[in-house]
Amino acid sequence: MPTTQITPQSTQQTATAIFVPTGNADQELEWFFTMAESDMGDRSNYASSMIHLTPAQQEDLLDMRAEAAHAQRILLERIRGMDHFDAGVLQAAYVARPGPLALREELGRLTGVVVRLAAAEAGLPEDRDALEALELRTAERLNAELAHDPGTVRRLQRRASAMLQRAFVAYVRERGGPDAPLVRGIP
Repeated sequence: MPTTQITPQSTQQTATAIFVPTGNADQELEWFFTMAESDMGDRSNYASSMIHLTPAQQEDLLDMRAEAAHAQRILLERIRGMDHFDAGVLQAAYVARPGPLALREELGRLTGVVVRLAAAEAGLPEDRDALEALELRTAERLNAELAHDPGTVRRLQRRASAMLQRAFVAYVRERGGPDAPLVRGIP
């Protein structure tokens, strides 16, 4: 995967440019927020009990799970080392959430950030379940607006893009730059 080039010119947001994260940092964040827990081990041992593994295969599987746990710890330390707001933006951008497919296809990585911005305009509830319900309703509303009057969605998209770019650059800095190799344990 190509590395992300961070230059003074690329960190400035233009009126029409939409930031798209790439490189090893993007791959690490995607893995951390969507796949780390499953790579560290099965939540249930039922499926693995149905498959016969040789002792060597069992050892390889344990090594892979240990490396994944180590990688998760490293990435968590990096994210905890960031500004809380930027870490929250990364979480909104990378955590998979239910919502309209058309909106996700249109906004890509920015979908969660756009939805959170729009939901914040109404006021965010403290309760996690209430927040998830609000965000789902907001995503459905934005999806309808995108089809009929995309101006609001585009305004939020530009704000979300600048926020994600700032958070992503902060993460790249935490990981030692755009050319730092992937953390061992991330497939």
